Amino acid sequence: MKIYNYLICLASFSVILGSCSSAPEHCHIAGEPVKENEVEPTCTTDGGYDLVTYCTEDHQEISREHVIVSALGHDYQFDSFVWNDSYEAKAKYICSHDDTHIEYYDAEVTGVITTAPDADNDGVKTYTAAYDGHSDSVEEVLPATATLDKLEFVLNSDEVSYTVKAKNKQITGEVTIPSRYSNLPVTNVKGFNLCDISAISIPNSVTRIDTLAFSHCLFLYTIDIPNSVTTLGEAAFQLSGLTSITIPSSVTTIGKSAFSYCSFTSVFIPSSVTSIGEGAFTGYDITVDENNPNYCSVDYALFNKSKTVLISFPRLFSGEYTVPNGVTEIEKSAFRICQNLTSISFPHTLISIGDSAFSNCSGLTSISIPNSVESIGNNGFSGCTS
Repeated sequence: MKIYNYLICLASFSVILGSCSSAPEHCHIAGEPVKENEVEPTCTTDGGYDLVTYCTEDHQEISREHVIVSALGHDYQFDSFVWNDSYEAKAKYICSHDDTHIEYYDAEVTGVITTAPDADNDGVKTYTAAYDGHSDSVEEVLPATATLDKLEFVLNSDEVSYTVKAKNKQITGEVTIPSRYSNLPVTNVKGFNLCDISAISIPNSVTRIDTLAFSHCLFLYTIDIPNSVTTLGEAAFQLSGLTSITIPSSVTTIGKSAFSYCSFTSVFIPSSVTSIGEGAFTGYDITVDENNPNYCSVDYALFNKSKTVLISFPRLFSGEYTVPNGVTEIEKSAFRICQNLTSISFPHTLISIGDSAFSNCSGLTSISIPNSVESIGNNGFSGCTS
């Protein structure tokens, strides 16, 4: 009897100390199960977790069970209609569990002329897309018949798109370019140079405004370049009447003399532009998006990104200017017609000065060319009468 009581005391003493290691198995006190190693399920793969129970006395693991959580599956919900330049539409569905999972379904599209064009007024054709109870509409401008009579369409070499141009130089007033001709997209614009047009509407099917497209259009004061255009050709707007310009973020290439001698004074170059031809921006106040990988601006002057080439300088600048150290080249026509520039200092890093770089800088009173300069282009300082 005494021995039995002694054993009970020992067992009780062990539990009080919080140790189950030498006691019978039934001494563990199970806590609430907890989740470990949890992996969320996705639309296509199972997830899961370990359900683990620990003893509340010594925190030893009592049990572990792996629980599988089935894949969620896709739950596609309608988002919107996506239209292309041919006025075809797709219904866009996005999975509610993962917005990177997207499905597109061909929509049924009907087109109705809601306003017929006449000789002087544009018309409207309305396209309506329908899919699974959802619908959306967009409009196409139908040019006035008189406008179409002024235009000529040329099939491009790819045989799936057209270039539009003025039929003759007598075209005047407002012009609306259609997005399609003969059921193919119009992608290029050219040949309106020397026309007395006052306004032009360019559709978002156009990707290129070609060489000399609107050169010498003296009454063209403004233009909206759509966000589909990637290329502005050489002299595209040279000597036009433009008083302001916005270059869309779709443009990557700006050709030589594209905006030379226009009436605006400032321009912003977006980060998308990777190529600028010589003399594209003669004398404007230029600001470049800081994220542009190829170009930058300093005090409204245009440089390449490494600031070794000075490309264009603001013609309204007045006084003395010091070309930054590190510049090796001053590009063609960079300072042309900077008539209020009175003095210029060059760094000893300078190697070449381009054609007409300082032509008609009539205010220059002094100049000293360092020995580092190896070449000066034709008419580099012509018209510097002082």
